[in-house]
Amino acid sequence: MSDTLPRRGAPVTASLPVVDPTEHAARAAGAVRSLATWFDGSPFRRLVKQGLSFLAVGGVGFVIDIGVFNLLRATVLDPAHVAGGALWAKAVSVSLAIAVNWIGNRFWTFGAERRARAAERDARIARAGSDAVRGGAGTSAGTAVAGEAARFVVASLLGSGISLLCLVVSHDLLHYTSALADNVSANVIGLGLGTLLRFALYRLWVFAPARPAPAGADAAA
Repeated sequence: MSDTLPRRGAPVTASLPVVDPTEHAARAAGAVRSLATWFDGSPFRRLVKQGLSFLAVGGVGFVIDIGVFNLLRATVLDPAHVAGGALWAKAVSVSLAIAVNWIGNRFWTFGAERRARAAERDARIARAGSDAVRGGAGTSAGTAVAGEAARFVVASLLGSGISLLCLVVSHDLLHYTSALADNVSANVIGLGLGTLLRFALYRLWVFAPARPAPAGADAAA
């Protein structure tokens, strides 16, 4: 009796898919293009652009605030020679910083919204076609600018008040009284929350887009 050994089967070969780097690169490029197209047409793009512009303007205002304060305090408003010199220096530096922030945000960050309001106002005047309305356009525009500036100051003060509120809560209510805790509460948490509040107020209130005129407004004009 002879034993027969089973024959070994044919070697199994596994075929691996061939990866084409060119095809993957083309797919990735297409995905990037699709994302860029969506971003260009999305309201999120304007929000991001406004946020970055807002931070840039705020950074310029911060530098002006710190620089002018220290310059005045070291020269013409030196507390050693002027009573309350530091307070006066801070008042001047803060006022300049607010003015710079208003101009930068008005003409750059939220310039499109401001131009939309102006165009809507000019369109109402053109539709009315009245010399009296045209004569009062300058007064109306001046009143609008004054109101916008007043709203900007209020929004800026509210944002600054957030830092003070965070400091009061941390220092007086939670009794974190170290210098580190004061700086974290006022200049990190408070500054961050205040910045978000100011951006929201500027976007939704101070420089809000033009609202449609109520029915009959042109006839009344």
